[in-house]
Amino acid sequence: GPATIIRLGELSLSSSTDEAFPEDYDVAERIAHPEYKQTSHYNDIALIKLNRKVIFTPYIRPICLPVQEIFSQKRAIATGWGAIGFGLEQSSALLKVTLDRFGFDECKALFEPTRKLRTGLNSTTQMCAGSRNSTKDTCQGDSGGPLQVYNDANVYCTYTIIGITSFGQNCGLAGVPAVYTTVYPYLSWIENLIF
Repeated sequence: GPATIIRLGELSLSSSTDEAFPEDYDVAERIAHPEYKQTSHYNDIALIKLNRKVIFTPYIRPICLPVQEIFSQKRAIATGWGAIGFGLEQSSALLKVTLDRFGFDECKALFEPTRKLRTGLNSTTQMCAGSRNSTKDTCQGDSGGPLQVYNDANVYCTYTIIGITSFGQNCGLAGVPAVYTTVYPYLSWIENLIF
């Protein structure tokens, strides 16, 4: 079923000696985008309200919301606890991978319309990232995790979230990216809920 507890600051599920000191928070409310449907890959974004205020630590930091639509960075970082390969088990350590950002036309050619993607990829609300020359990728279990770029202009939050892991074709195939929900078009919806 859906998660009832959110753990922040965890680095390894199999170790308690990594000095990360994770904190558990109860889920107070789940807020899916009003146009999201489980039968579709569109509007694949949600917010989770926690039961109490988050205390920041060296391992628990905020992420900036995007204030612009276009980012010059050609690469982005995805993190998650997903499978370490297609059909393999979930990772017990938080993994990080640097991915190439794919252009929309290149991405659209790889993701034709399907039952869950009736009109093909949406150039406004979906983007692609993957590895052009290696098998590094997000995989099953990474969905909902961040696609982020380094933010050297802001010391409060080191990274800016530009996407949310959504879906892909298998995983770990060189030259075949995964699809991410683009965060910027949902900024007003997010801000209306959190501020």
